[in-house]
Amino acid sequence: MKKAFLWTAALIALATASCSKHKAITVPGPSIEVTVSIKGDAPGTRATGTTYADESRVTSLQVFVFNGDDREAYRSVRKDEQHPDANPMQALVPAQAGERTVWCIVNAPDLSSMMSIGTLTEEVTKLSDNTPDSFLMTGSVTQVLEDGGNVPVVVKRIVSRVSVAKISTAFKDYRAGYSVGIRGIYLINVAADNNYAVTGSASTWTNMLGHNEETYDALLADALSDVTVKNDSPYEKEHAFYPYPNSWGTNMENFGRNYSDTWSPRPSMLVIEAEVFDGEGHVIVLPNTESQTVGYYPIELPVLERNKTYSIEEVVITRLPGSKPYEPIETGETQVTITVADWELGLNLGTITI
Repeated sequence: MKKAFLWTAALIALATASCSKHKAITVPGPSIEVTVSIKGDAPGTRATGTTYADESRVTSLQVFVFNGDDREAYRSVRKDEQHPDANPMQALVPAQAGERTVWCIVNAPDLSSMMSIGTLTEEVTKLSDNTPDSFLMTGSVTQVLEDGGNVPVVVKRIVSRVSVAKISTAFKDYRAGYSVGIRGIYLINVAADNNYAVTGSASTWTNMLGHNEETYDALLADALSDVTVKNDSPYEKEHAFYPYPNSWGTNMENFGRNYSDTWSPRPSMLVIEAEVFDGEGHVIVLPNTESQTVGYYPIELPVLERNKTYSIEEVVITRLPGSKPYEPIETGETQVTITVADWELGLNLGTITI
């Protein structure tokens, strides 16, 4: 009997030791309440028609508290017609004391079904989740939670910002009297999704090889009329656009330019769509075409990162436009030096002459 007892005890001890190797037992801390608040960096550049307040507006906040990978707490605050006095800049969250990872998601669809860090960060977010006055933002922090404590989380937009402030002409010789009628400014070859951690590559794209989808016009396109540019009469109004990050760009390592008519992932482009008129006001047919008068001035962009701004101070037009919106005009001009910085400070592309 004694041998049987010892044998059984040994089996129990062995089983316990085996289980402990696979899953540690976590003893929850005492129940507490913490205030999770979001913040951003200092205000920066402003685009005509889109104020900094629009670009930074917060209408909803979802807070996730994770113990390891597992969700321990969740709170949602939304300011709308039903809750006009709600403050989506912070949320009071019940949790357990101890080290936890806190994620904040701003201006996003309902994510309450996300039960782990893995499912949350790998969830797909679409460019259509954003509007010019409601950009999706995310941020996280890991810290020890204490009762009554404050957990500040810096959130950043997922979108990038691309802007052009001035368009001018510098036609010479017999073209000195030419004018350019600008019909529109927009982005093409735009990534349209990513994950909430912004660590993935786009699986869907929009405006592939041209402005062919109106769904995202509020973010990616401005139609213009009655805008004419002549020598000494530039168009000065900043236009800002908001694409999702694109890992393809002119500054990527071993970048090979691809202007094929067949779609494949490639850098985003800012395109100025225009017609050119001679000194007597007659529209000019583009070279190597039979009757095409509407042409394109495409500007190839660098790798686009989240919460970065890419500012073109001026585009100087010196020649006729090209016939394809996805093929830049080769000028032989020295390329502009690009400096990367956060949205607030800007990425300055300087002056581009085409």
